[in-house]
Amino acid sequence: MIVSKIFKHYYNQGDRPHNVFFWKNQSGNEVDCIIQKNNRLVPIEIKSSTTIVSDFFKGLMYWRELTGDTQPGYLIYGGLENQSRSQATVVSWQWVDTIFNDSQPSYNSKPQSRAR
Repeated sequence: MIVSKIFKHYYNQGDRPHNVFFWKNQSGNEVDCIIQKNNRLVPIEIKSSTTIVSDFFKGLMYWRELTGDTQPGYLIYGGLENQSRSQATVVSWQWVDTIFNDSQPSYNSKPQSRAR
């Protein structure tokens, strides 16, 4: 569902989602989705859990170490609150569109509950 929302964003902009990637190395390190935004490759982890655990950031942290990128990526999860953490910007599944904005989502804000 999340990846389809990302593709939908590009199509709604009149663009083809030619800059959406998945990455995995031979050791099993992986990032669920990588998008190109403002000439930067932005890693995105996607988790269905409503509870955030530290292991969710493993792929994002490995990507940062590998690329030398100092900017955090995104963790999209099944919960309702947006958060700013040192490892990533945590975004509720209901706020996926905010990853394409130049401004950050409202932290600790809860969108109205919608059926999944």
